[in-house]
Amino acid sequence: MKVGEAADLIIRDLESSGFTITRRPEGPDDRYLTVIATKGYRTHPVRLAMDSPRFVGTRLTTHFGDFDVLGLYALTNGMTRESSRNRRAFQDQVFDAVQTRLAATRSDGAGLSDALGKAEQSAGGIAHDDVSAGVPANFGRTEPSGPLSVGGGSVAGETDQPE
Repeated sequence: MKVGEAADLIIRDLESSGFTITRRPEGPDDRYLTVIATKGYRTHPVRLAMDSPRFVGTRLTTHFGDFDVLGLYALTNGMTRESSRNRRAFQDQVFDAVQTRLAATRSDGAGLSDALGKAEQSAGGIAHDDVSAGVPANFGRTEPSGPLSVGGGSVAGETDQPE
């Protein structure tokens, strides 16, 4: 949502209706933010390798187990070269942060803090070699590549090809 009085009103109304709000604090230059509103679940904020109020995560504790929910308010392309570069850089940061999150949740011995620590120590902010294990080969790709695969499973008969 757009930062401002209307967003504050929506958030207050959700909270007064019993929703738990997960969000990241916005800075003076931030124009948009993402809010995850949950009700009836115990939640814990999820630490992400990307620091942006547009990208937020929460862990829901349910009777089925724990689930991480990620919310994203993506940049759009304003049709200028600069907006295209900004959008692409933002997409790359989100992709890297999701890869880091997947690696942390799938790692056998290292916890989330270990995976994020390695990512934060790398020169570019994200340690690509440390996070590639366990990420589906077609994750985040837009070209047709066969059945969708998330978490080691696939959705039978579904592809990312247009019908």
